[in-house]
Amino acid sequence: MKYILLQNTFLKKLMELFSITTATFLIILRHILFKEYLPIYQIFNIAVISTFALYK
Repeated sequence: MKYILLQNTFLKKLMELFSITTATFLIILRHILFKEYLPIYQIFNIAVISTFALYK
């Protein structure tokens, strides 16, 4: 029982780390791709935030 709980906590931490890394990568990518202010930029912003929120 304790092992399963520990495994779940580990997976959650791993998922958190993954989501932070992914979000950071997407933010950097966004800055490279969309230098000018475009409507796409806003959509991308929302996508990053919602993706990040899904893991919380």
